[in-house]
Amino acid sequence: MKKLLLVTLFLLSSLSALAIRYVVDTKDGYANLRERADSKSKIIKKLKNNHEMVFWHEKGEWFCVGAEPDDKYSDMTDGYIHRSQIKLHPETYTISSKDGYADVRNEAAANSHSIAELKNGTLVTKFEEKGEWWGIEFDSEDGTPFDYGYVHKSQLKKYVEKM
Repeated sequence: MKKLLLVTLFLLSSLSALAIRYVVDTKDGYANLRERADSKSKIIKKLKNNHEMVFWHEKGEWFCVGAEPDDKYSDMTDGYIHRSQIKLHPETYTISSKDGYADVRNEAAANSHSIAELKNGTLVTKFEEKGEWWGIEFDSEDGTPFDYGYVHKSQLKKYVEKM
C-alpha cells in the first residue's frame, strides 16, 4: 500500500509541471478550496465531485488551482486543494503518432492551418468531437494556461494513470 501511494505521488508530481485539468474526486462528494496550502486555512469554496480545475503550481502536498466558475457569469476561483482530493480529468489523452508528433489545427480539417506541433507523450484534454477530429486543450508555449485546437483522433491515445 505504501509503495502504491509513493508511485501515485511520484506520477502526480511528474505531471505537475504541465498546465492540465483535474477534477474533484472524494468519498465525501466535495473538497474544500482554501486560501493557502494549509488544512487550517480559510475555506474559499466547496467544490463538488467532478468540478473541473486548472493546475497552476504545487506547494508540497497541495495544488494551487483555478476552479472553473459555477456559471458563465462568474470568474475562475484560485485557491489550494490537497492533491489527495483530485484526479486527472477523465478526458485526458496523450499524443501518440508514428511521426513522433501531431499537428494541432485551428479547425477540424486536414487542410486547416497548423497552429502547433505537439510531441508524443504530451498530455491534452479533449473537449469536443467533430467527426474524425477532436477538439483539445493543450499547454501553451506563450505562457497562457491553454491553447485550443484540433487533432485527428488517430493521433491520440487515452491516458491511463499508472498505479
